[in-house]
Amino acid sequence: MISFCLITRNCASTLPVALASIKPVADEICIVDTGSTDRTVDIARAAGARVEVHGPREHPDWFMEIPDGKGGVEITLAEFAQARNRSFDMAHGDTIFWIDGDDHLAHLDAWPDLVREFRASGVDAMLLPYDYMFDQQGRCTNVLWRERLLQNRPDLRWTDPVHETVLVSDKRFLLHRTVRVVHHKHERTDVNVRRNLEVLKARATKDSPRTLFYLGVEHIQAKEYAEAAGAFEEYLKVSFDQDETYKALFYLGELHRVFGSWEASVVNFQKATVLQPRWRDAYVGLAMTFVAQQDWPRAVHYAEHARGLDELPMTSLPVDPEQEKVGWVAPLAQGYRGLGRHREALEVVQTGLKLQPDNAELATLRNDLMRRVNHEAATSAHQASIEALMRNDEGLKAAQVAQLVGDTSTLALVAKQAFQAAYMDLLPGRAMLLPDLNDYLEDNRLRWFLEWMGKRPRIRTVASPGCGSGIFSMIAHELLGKTVTAWDPDPWPAMNLGGVSDIAPSGHRLIVQHKPLQQLARTTHDLVILENVLQHVVRPEEIIKM
Repeated sequence: MISFCLITRNCASTLPVALASIKPVADEICIVDTGSTDRTVDIARAAGARVEVHGPREHPDWFMEIPDGKGGVEITLAEFAQARNRSFDMAHGDTIFWIDGDDHLAHLDAWPDLVREFRASGVDAMLLPYDYMFDQQGRCTNVLWRERLLQNRPDLRWTDPVHETVLVSDKRFLLHRTVRVVHHKHERTDVNVRRNLEVLKARATKDSPRTLFYLGVEHIQAKEYAEAAGAFEEYLKVSFDQDETYKALFYLGELHRVFGSWEASVVNFQKATVLQPRWRDAYVGLAMTFVAQQDWPRAVHYAEHARGLDELPMTSLPVDPEQEKVGWVAPLAQGYRGLGRHREALEVVQTGLKLQPDNAELATLRNDLMRRVNHEAATSAHQASIEALMRNDEGLKAAQVAQLVGDTSTLALVAKQAFQAAYMDLLPGRAMLLPDLNDYLEDNRLRWFLEWMGKRPRIRTVASPGCGSGIFSMIAHELLGKTVTAWDPDPWPAMNLGGVSDIAPSGHRLIVQHKPLQQLARTTHDLVILENVLQHVVRPEEIIKM
């Protein structure tokens, strides 16, 4: 005989579904109502359930007042274990299945197999999956395993005021994967989100590991992150449950990332991976922490590791199946993007969108990556055209192409400089020999200079004594729109730069002079560039001082 046991309170909107789902397999239904003010009790009795009312009037010690969030107070059940134990005590069957008034039982076609396996095994309990939360598309985003089918014995009873549990030895239960319980909390709006936190603070044993763990969980729900971190730190001093310890470390990793404490975040996530090396979310947490630090190689390393794992954790703690599918996608794509591997990043995002087509974060990432990939393809084509024109003695056309497409690469600058030098007869004819364009494109000084200047918009005026090749002055003037004053005792660099338009598109001037190196400019400047100067003077320190 199997007795179904429930506790209820104001669940008239969901109870009919719950009762209809269990009626085909229930030998009896035992309900403890904890003070409903709607039609819950009438609905239960009409369905043939045995009902006992144990509300605030009958058991005032089971209840407490908590803030209602509106400036007043409300009365809430504060001893869930006692209410559940009373429903178990009502049961006549040798086997008990518990469920709540806002749940329903699914996949009952496998019910005979479940009961047969339970009877034959002789275990204390069977654990079933509990689909607890759902997104707007109806996908389960929170599943956990709970003891559901139990032997009706006095030693198998509930403990703890909230987040209550039946303590079953690890060797005395089995998992069943088909029959499952589905929750309907999202359909109710009368549940105070701080209820569990207030009950834990008032009623739970303060040094109990489970109390400390769930205090941390409830503080997170209340967005009280510092308090959550404190509770988890205290929990780790007394923890013994491996799954809870893993989750506490995971939560601490997440919290420290929110706090910006990168090292602490990484340490906690890494400790979690030692406890459960096949669970994904700590590796994803590591990847996200390294993304936040823009440490792209490490972000990619941990995200790729998470992608290679396919084990869905089976635990009594919440697991998000949808996050398990695609949680690794965004940090991996961001890591690839940070490394300039845009096509690989786009492929990863497209894989994630096949699994979750409505994922807004991935859609935004895809759009950004498509722009980057298209820009790279266009830039490659433009640069190929510029190079072909330059090698074919068409410097003017190469410069025009660079200007037309807005190409600001080093190659485009070389094209302009080559044309200008040839126009001034500083090169033979109009041709320029380009033995290896990579010598220009891989100039670390130019890349560093562009990046450094780009981060300093307040720099507006630049001095360049000893023009050198003139490339830095040209970048500062033409690409970055700075006013540049350049001079050199050698006429060639001055003539070379003099061929550049002395008014940039931004309206800033380029002033080029042929004069001694140590003859200073008449005005002050925000920045001085010394290109190949210090190694050609007797006293470099004097040049630096000037």
